[in-house]
Amino acid sequence: AYGMAYWEDAELVDPTGAIWSGREAIRDMHVALWQGPGVGTRVAATVRRVRKLSPTLLIADLDIAVSGFDPPPPGAFPHSDGSVRTHLKHVIEKRGDDWKILASQNTFVATPPLAR
Repeated sequence: AYGMAYWEDAELVDPTGAIWSGREAIRDMHVALWQGPGVGTRVAATVRRVRKLSPTLLIADLDIAVSGFDPPPPGAFPHSDGSVRTHLKHVIEKRGDDWKILASQNTFVATPPLAR
């Protein structure tokens, strides 16, 4: 069911820079992650911003914190609470009556955010 959030021709760039092309590849990568190093992890997500670009396109920016990795994924920078943080950007497209993810970029956060 996870893969159904993506269009068949979607693309995802994961935090390591690997590119996953197509719904099936994105789904399979996540299943392998959750059955392997991500088993037992917990994810907290906050929507930081949503911008409508046109009647059929929008961008959603999310802040993600994943706890429970042991050890952290290669290239991750655990924060003081042990969580791995990322900024996730989705380009979401409407086709017909359905909105689905067309493109995603997930980037590790190297340091805690600056006070605003």
